[in-house]
Amino acid sequence: MLAHKAEDEGLVCMEGIAGGPVHIDYNCVPSVIYTHPEVAWVGRTEEDLKTDVSVKCNRTTVTGKGE
Repeated sequence: MLAHKAEDEGLVCMEGIAGGPVHIDYNCVPSVIYTHPEVAWVGRTEEDLKTDVSVKCNRTTVTGKGE
């Protein structure tokens, strides 16, 4: 997941050098925790969202990987 962040930062760097906007929305950069089972997410947490908007959350257990 570090490659996604680095790629975004590289593009913003080049846009800045060219005189363009220099903003990265880190809420759109994927994140991952290397555990067993693996955990990943993109965006804001449920707690962060509850401070701004009404949120409905669903949870599910994933038992198969389809490999």
